[in-house]
Amino acid sequence: MPIQHDPADVGADARFSDTSVPRRGLYDYIIAGGGTAGCVLASRLTEDPTISVLLLERGSVHNTFTMRCPLLSSSYAQGKHPSVRWNSTPLTAANGRVLEILTGTVLGGASRFNSMLYTRGSPAQYDEWRRQGRVGWSYADLEPYFIKSENAVSTSGYYHGTEGPWSNRHFDKFLFKPNVATSAVKAAKDLGISYTDDVNAPEGPCVSCAKIPVTLASDGKRLSTFDAFLPPLITTQRRRVAICTDTLVTKIDFDVGGVQPVASGVFFKPYESTPKQRPFYARDQSHQGFARRWPQFDHVGTTITYRVSDTLHALESSLTRALTEFLNYLIRGRGLFTNPSVQVSIFAKSDNLGDDAEPGVEETNRETFPDIEIMPIPHECTYVTSQKSQGFFSFICVPLQPKSSGTVELFSHDPYANPKVDLGFFTREGDIEVVRKLDEQLDAFIGQNVRTTYHYASSCRMAQEHDTVPGVVDDELRVHGVSRLRIADASIFPDIVATHLQAPVVMVAEKCADMLKKTWSATN
Repeated sequence: MPIQHDPADVGADARFSDTSVPRRGLYDYIIAGGGTAGCVLASRLTEDPTISVLLLERGSVHNTFTMRCPLLSSSYAQGKHPSVRWNSTPLTAANGRVLEILTGTVLGGASRFNSMLYTRGSPAQYDEWRRQGRVGWSYADLEPYFIKSENAVSTSGYYHGTEGPWSNRHFDKFLFKPNVATSAVKAAKDLGISYTDDVNAPEGPCVSCAKIPVTLASDGKRLSTFDAFLPPLITTQRRRVAICTDTLVTKIDFDVGGVQPVASGVFFKPYESTPKQRPFYARDQSHQGFARRWPQFDHVGTTITYRVSDTLHALESSLTRALTEFLNYLIRGRGLFTNPSVQVSIFAKSDNLGDDAEPGVEETNRETFPDIEIMPIPHECTYVTSQKSQGFFSFICVPLQPKSSGTVELFSHDPYANPKVDLGFFTREGDIEVVRKLDEQLDAFIGQNVRTTYHYASSCRMAQEHDTVPGVVDDELRVHGVSRLRIADASIFPDIVATHLQAPVVMVAEKCADMLKKTWSATN
C-alpha cells in the first residue's frame, strides 16, 4: 500500500526520500505534473477503486493562507511564490523586448495564482476543430465535460453544471468609485456591443461585454483544481492514489522491442537535486503538466493605463483602508482581497471597432468568434515603474486568435534547466493590426507595452502527424508513434482558444479521464 500524503497538513509536503516515497513500484496510471489538469485527472481516475494512480509534481502543496487568499496568491512578486520565472529570448518584432516566462510549481498549477476567470469560449471555435477533422471535439461533444466539473452559483441553464466540485460565481457588485467597470459597459453599448450576465451561454452573443465568473468559494477563498478535485477527504479516503510533491520527472522509460516504443514508466528524483533516480512503472501513462513549459501560442497583451483615484492601489496608500478590507475578507470573505481584478470583459471583432464599423453586425453570427478581448483592470499592468500609492486603471487589449507562433528549444540535458523560449509575438502579418486600429505610429507604443498573459498553448497540438502543421497527439490525446502515452493540458489545443484557458484545460482533463476509464473497462 503506498504511503499517503494528506494536503491538509500544511507544510508537510510529501518530499521524495527513502522514507516518504510510495513503496509501490507499479501503478495503473502515472501522471507527470500535478498542475491544473493533473489534479483533475488524478481525482477522476481514482473514482474507480480498482485503479491506482501516482501523481508526481515538482512543486509543493503550499497550502497556506497566502495561497488561499485570491489577492495575495496572485502577486507574483512574493519571495516564496510557487513559480519559476525566467526570460524569453528578445522579441524581434517588438523592439527586442524580453518578457518574463512564468510556470507554476505547486499542486494545482496556475489555478493556484491566476485571475480565477471561468470562461469556456465560443462554441464556434470548438466546432471549427471538428471541421478540421478532430472527431469528438465539437462543442456538443465537449459541453458535457464543462458541465461535469462545474458548480455554477450565479448563473443557470441546461448548459451549466450544479453538482460538480468546481464552483464559479460572479462578484456581488462592481467595486471601485468612480465605477470604471460600469463606464466600460456603457461604452461597449455605445459601440453596439450588448451586455450579458452569462458569458458562457452557448446561444449568447459571440460579441459581448460580459460579466465574468470566477472560481471562488463561498467563503471568499480561491478554488483551484487542487482544492476542488483533491481535497483532504479524497486524498485520505482513496487509498489507491499516491501524491509525491517536490519531485522532478527526469525521464520516460520506453520498451522498444515492438513495432513502436511503449511508455512503461518514469524516472524521478527530488526537485532539490540528488544523483539518485527511482523508477516507477505504469500500465498506462498520462503525461501532463508541461503545457506552460512548451508554449507555441500565447495571448499577447497591450496595456493602456490611466491614473484614477480608487483602485487596488488604495490598499498601499491607506493603512486604514487596507485594515478595513482585510477584516472584511477575514470575517465575510468579501472585498478587495477576493481579487476583483476582472469583473467585466469585452469580447469583440476588431473589424467592428473602428469609426466606420457597423454596430452589432457580428454579434449573433454563430460561425464567428471574437478576435480581441479588452479587459478593464483596476491596477497598473505595464512594466513602467510608478509610485506605490498611485492609483491606476488599465485596459489590456488581447488578440484572441494570434497567427504568430513561437518556439521552444531544449538546449541542455539537465532536467532542471529552463528551456529557451521565443514567444514570437507579431511575427505574422495581421496580429498587430488587431490591436492597432488607428495608424502605424501606434506600432512603437504596442512594441514598448506588449506583455504576455501567460496563456501558453498549442505546442503539442492535436492534429494528424503529417498535417500542414504537424500534430503531436491524436483525437484520443495519444502521442503519435508511441503507445501508452497521452498528453492532457493546454498544449493539445489545435489552435489557442479565444478565451481564458483554465476552464478549457479542465474540460480536456475531464475528457481524457473519461477516455482512460473507457480503455480501462475494455481491457480489464
